[in-house]
Amino acid sequence: MALWYTNPNVFFWRRSNGSKEVAWLVVNLSAQPQEARLDGVAYPDMRQIFGNAATQLHGEKFVISLPPYGSGIWLPKQHSSK
Repeated sequence: MALWYTNPNVFFWRRSNGSKEVAWLVVNLSAQPQEARLDGVAYPDMRQIFGNAATQLHGEKFVISLPPYGSGIWLPKQHSSK
């Protein structure tokens, strides 16, 4: 998955189990608000479980707005901890 930005202040990690998404983590490491965009993601299949990031879906772009030092964690809606 491509993270669309050239911003060294925003870090994105994606965990997967083979071809299945398991978790996303996005962190803003700056004192200024930041934005990141993920292209071609299945946002409706993910739910935010932690953090203060705000999200919007623009076409096939998942836009994440992060406050200063903000973060967000997303899991699949059908996630099981077993």
